[in-house]
Amino acid sequence: MIEVKRIISGIASRLVFEPNNPATRLRFINNAVLQLGIIQTQAGIESFRVIMDDTNNSQTDIEQNRLNGRVVIIPTRTIEFIDVQFIITNSGVEFL
Repeated sequence: MIEVKRIISGIASRLVFEPNNPATRLRFINNAVLQLGIIQTQAGIESFRVIMDDTNNSQTDIEQNRLNGRVVIIPTRTIEFIDVQFIITNSGVEFL
């Protein structure tokens, strides 16, 4: 999970100062899915879901220069769910 957090943080950090629009969100999702897919094929995680859309980014968030994302991960050989929530701001990435 430490590696997943490092990867997501790295992807998110590259979005600082980018516009909060569907293209930026899609870029994050594509990069996260690619990296998490590699971990999944190596049996590091069972499955995952990346959420960064209008359901977790309101107009207020956009006006406050915030980009919210959510990565839901199911680790291998377990029935537990791990939910990693974060916010991208002008000063960097903040994990909740």
